[in-house]
Amino acid sequence: MCIPNPVAWHAHHLPGWMHNFSVASTLIIEILLPLLFFVPLRLVRLFSFYSQLLLQGLIILTGNFNFFNLLTMALCYSLLKDEDFNTRRRKTTGISSRLSNLLSLIIIGVVLVFGGYLFNFRVTPEYTITSSVGFTKAQFNQFLTHAVSYSICAAVALFAIQVYCSLVCALKTQKLWRKCAELAGVVAVGIIGLALLFSSFVPFANLDGQSVEKLPVSVRQIHSQLRPYHLTNAYGLFRRMTGFGGRPEVILEGAPSVEGPWTEYHFRFKPGRVNRTPPVVIPHQPRVDWQLWFAALSQPNDHPWFYNLVYRLLQQEPDVLQLMDTSTIPTNPKFVRAHLYTYHYTQPTDRSGNWWHRVRKSDYLPPVSLSSPILRAKLEESGLIGRRRSKPIDPTPLSQGLARVRSYIGQPADLTALLLVCLMLGITKCAFPNAVERRS
Repeated sequence: MCIPNPVAWHAHHLPGWMHNFSVASTLIIEILLPLLFFVPLRLVRLFSFYSQLLLQGLIILTGNFNFFNLLTMALCYSLLKDEDFNTRRRKTTGISSRLSNLLSLIIIGVVLVFGGYLFNFRVTPEYTITSSVGFTKAQFNQFLTHAVSYSICAAVALFAIQVYCSLVCALKTQKLWRKCAELAGVVAVGIIGLALLFSSFVPFANLDGQSVEKLPVSVRQIHSQLRPYHLTNAYGLFRRMTGFGGRPEVILEGAPSVEGPWTEYHFRFKPGRVNRTPPVVIPHQPRVDWQLWFAALSQPNDHPWFYNLVYRLLQQEPDVLQLMDTSTIPTNPKFVRAHLYTYHYTQPTDRSGNWWHRVRKSDYLPPVSLSSPILRAKLEESGLIGRRRSKPIDPTPLSQGLARVRSYIGQPADLTALLLVCLMLGITKCAFPNAVERRS
């Protein structure tokens, strides 16, 4: 993960069988359970909704993934209907309701049992759960091809059923003017919904490379026309797991001369000092700390912004220095270099008080100054120097006011206290939902 938090250290040291079980459960929630989104049964909808919320909540608990998980949760709320938010909803006990609940439990049970079968869930005599992948890559690709095709067909069928039910309800309206208004609304919403549905098929079909070509040309044209508006997108951060064998980190250093002494630049959030407690900053996204994680996975030539960062550090740009721990900034640096380290969590038996131990892996960027040919060539290539740039927009009173407020507040060092307060307020509201009404 880009910016770990303290819980990540403890999660890393959980027993191996729990890691295997959590990975298998994550795959079930993200691959199998989304198929339940299309089932028009209330219990199935609620089960799939809370399953996704559970997964996203655990991700939030163990890492600083900014607002990504909150956006995913917001999308999941589209699974709910108005009556699902009614805490005083009457429980129906008719035959149809009982059959619906029974069918829902059967569907949920079948999906969970099938998921357990795919991942070979077994309970050992020591009350641990073993799990392993029970299928080959070819079998998974075959399943993915069929699942994408059937899911698209199911989505179209359910959308058509929903439009038909809406039309029937509109036609049952008594007054003519209201009937016309209802029909016009159904048609307008139906056209917009159909366009969004067709547009979403293209990024969805990208899960399987072959399915995109099978889509009708008209569907792909709709996606191309709506793509500039970003109405539908492929949500796929961290599609490949990294960090095997340690966590790579780029460590920047500054010095008054090429001989030294070299002093590290410590960022506010990313791992640097091995004894610093990992922060809790969700939903804040520190962009530089975040991007340095991706920079450590490749070479600096793949990240032109990295040379701009080094350039601004050599210029001692105040706005850039504010992104760092200002108490440890090198004094009057004339040279900046970068090393690539591999970070590992310390063991629970380690009594040093450190969270990490690190090993220097290689040089990431040789020492450069403002006049270094390497740095100047990269800056000219990106257009930062040697090329006429457009005149910056004059600041407005609003932008000046926001800049002043930001200078007073600064960047959040840790949001643990704020998040705990919000959590306690949420728990109190859930535990005493009718406290205000009883008092009145």
